[in-house]
Amino acid sequence: MSNITKKGLSILLTIVMLFSMMSGLGTVSFADDDNTTIELTLAQEVDNTTPLAGKEFTYTVKYGVSGKQNGQTNVSGLVLTESISDKLEIIDWDNMPDFKSAVKDDDNNITFTFKDNIATSFGGVFKIRVKFKEGVTKIGDTDFGTKATFTFTDSNPSNNKQVEAAAELVTAKIIDSDFALSKNVQPDEPSLGNAVVYKIKVTGESKLGGRNIVGMDVVDTLPSGVTNIKALTEGASIVDNVVTWPSQEIKVGEVKEYLLSCVYPASFSGQIVTNNVNVSGNHYSETDTVERSFDKSHSF
Repeated sequence: MSNITKKGLSILLTIVMLFSMMSGLGTVSFADDDNTTIELTLAQEVDNTTPLAGKEFTYTVKYGVSGKQNGQTNVSGLVLTESISDKLEIIDWDNMPDFKSAVKDDDNNITFTFKDNIATSFGGVFKIRVKFKEGVTKIGDTDFGTKATFTFTDSNPSNNKQVEAAAELVTAKIIDSDFALSKNVQPDEPSLGNAVVYKIKVTGESKLGGRNIVGMDVVDTLPSGVTNIKALTEGASIVDNVVTWPSQEIKVGEVKEYLLSCVYPASFSGQIVTNNVNVSGNHYSETDTVERSFDKSHSF
């Protein structure tokens, strides 16, 4: 055999060996992908479908993982995300031993990142406590949009998995307006020619199921003929015998007081006088009108 022929055969054998080695490497890679069999389960439920606005209720999330990643009985790349409706306030949640971190973002999403190389064939149950926002929840508001998403991300995208779960729809319960108005006089036995102080007290609606009242006008009408009318609480206007605090807001559970004073001249001797206060406004982000009126009478 000539030297040229021997050289050609040598080159051919080298090419065949290289091709064989490359083919073997590819076979190992595909085998790893075929040995990834991760399966995810996810469920979510809620303990109250008609909670009062401002009252805590709970989402219970159940998750499970089984199978293998690259033929191994541990897994990395697990993330569970809870997307909470922006109508809800997140109170807190359970921290599970499976979690590496739990982070809430500005869009009301909580991302639970699982630990790396965690053993498969496991599961867990945890709770997320929330409430409809106090004072600003409207009639008919729901938690539309709240759901859980469980994701497995592998180095081979074809092995990626994702499951979702949503609980029953939750609708906020709103109570009938229960804000209150009262008024008293100081001193208890006012006298002619001396300053008489009236204290108006406005109590906001209940924190559970109530709503903030906005655009509220507090209007106190004194008897005609009184003198030296003064608003002892800032923000008032005085026209003749009417004292007005305009465009007020009172939040649920809040109490506000408004004070004014005046002097009754001698012409009121022996009379019973009546001092009226009227409060009216709208519920937050609504066009309805809520109103209260209170009369305070005393004699000289």
